[in-house]
Parts: sequence; structure tokens; C-alpha cells
Amino acid sequence: MRPRLRRAFRVILGLMVVVAVGGAALVRWGNDLALVFESSAPSQSIGTTADGRLVNGKHLPTAGANFQTYSYLCAALGRNSVHGQVRAVVLDAYGTMQREHPAVRFLYGECSWPSGGRLRPHLTHRNGLSVDFMVPVKSADGPGVLKTGITNKFGYSVEFDDEGYCDSQNCHIDFDTMVASYLINPSKPQHNIDALCLEYLNYEKVPTSDLIGKGVKQITMREVPLEKVSFYACEDADFTLRLKEIFEPKLQKQCLIRDF
Repeated sequence: MRPRLRRAFRVILGLMVVVAVGGAALVRWGNDLALVFESSAPSQSIGTTADGRLVNGKHLPTAGANFQTYSYLCAALGRNSVHGQVRAVVLDAYGTMQREHPAVRFLYGECSWPSGGRLRPHLTHRNGLSVDFMVPVKSADGPGVLKTGITNKFGYSVEFDDEGYCDSQNCHIDFDTMVASYLINPSKPQHNIDALCLEYLNYEKVPTSDLIGKGVKQITMREVPLEKVSFYACEDADFTLRLKEIFEPKLQKQCLIRDF
């Protein structure tokens, strides 16, 4: 009887090991497999981000040269699915950042299910047009990304203080252009990105009102065509980094970098 029990125990233990290894592999590479076998049919977003669905959703890659998912598990489950055009825009933006700012690392968060619909706990993220981006951070070792997991709700419960510092992860927000502008010239009446781009880069950004309008005819951002929203979002990210390259030497020169 005892030899049989030992054999049964070994079989059960072996099965447990196989299941554990297989599960870990599925979590780590499940999203990559989904990318390989996903449909080539074009995506279609139906309805709004708060009340819609997605047809032929496309998975964002698990990682790239300068970006990665917030969670291997959530990506393997398909919570990183978007409209095909959104994926193209996101990857193009990451490619541009890699060429122009190779040291900066990015972390993306929740998107949609492959077929859209309710993505708990979000009230939006239903039609493949929503992507959450985690703020780039720096530590004593240089640029990095937030450490995410179940204990901090995959990064969604990470908090920063008024100075942009996160005590739990010993890091701070990579760069805050508005704070930098205020330190360099506190008498300025405006420190928003539109005003800063015009002053320092002689570039007039697309005003938010051009997208959503004003007054009684104002619409919500989710009603704006994807192409316009994509350009608006990428423009914001691009010029924030351009302003950083201008402000950082000024902060150093005026001995303000410690205050920053």
C-alpha cells in the first residue's frame, strides 16, 4: 500500500509542478501568443468609451525597447486590447520617443477587453479607444518605471506627494514642466504647456477648444475623432519632453535643481 501511496504522491506532485510551470509560462507569454493568433480583420469601435464595445480588438505588445505592460497577468487576460489604429498610434509614439529620448522608459496600463464592454472597475475603457499611461519616473539609479503588482493595485494606488515624490517606491516624477517654469520665473502669469510651447519653442499647440468646442456646443473628448485625439495626445507628450530639455539646464544654471 505504501509504495502505491508514494507513487500516487509523486504523480500528484509532478502534475502540480507541470501546472505551476505551465501557468507561469502562460502568464508570461500569453499575450505574445494572443498577438500571434489574433485576427487580421480591421477593428471597429462601437458606441462610446463609457457605453460601447470593440470588434476585432488588437493586443498591445507586452514590451518593447522603451516600454512594457503594467502586468503580465492582466495582459495575458486581454485587458490591454485596443482598436488597431490606436495600437498603431501608440507604437509610433513609443518609436518616436525611443529615437529622440532613448533614456526614458514608459509603462502602459489598462485598455479594453478584446471585445470591449465593461472593464471593471473602470467606468470607461469599453470600446478600445482608452489607454492608461503611467507617469515616467526617476530614482537614484536614473530613469525607470513604477513597480506594479497586486499590493498596489497594479500601480493604480501609487501616490505621489506635492513635490512629485513617491515614498513607497523611492522615486519621483521624471519632470514637471509647470513646476520647472515656476521655479525659473515665478512672476510669469502662465505656466501651462500651451503658453510654454509658444514662449520657448515658438510653437502653437492645438487648443483643447479646437477639439471639443466651447459653450453650449461643447462636446466631450470621447466624441472627438480618433485621428484628432491621437495627434493632440502625442503632441502633448512630445512637447513636454522638448520643454524638459530646455528647462533642465536652466534649473542647473540657477542652482534650482535641488528645489525641483
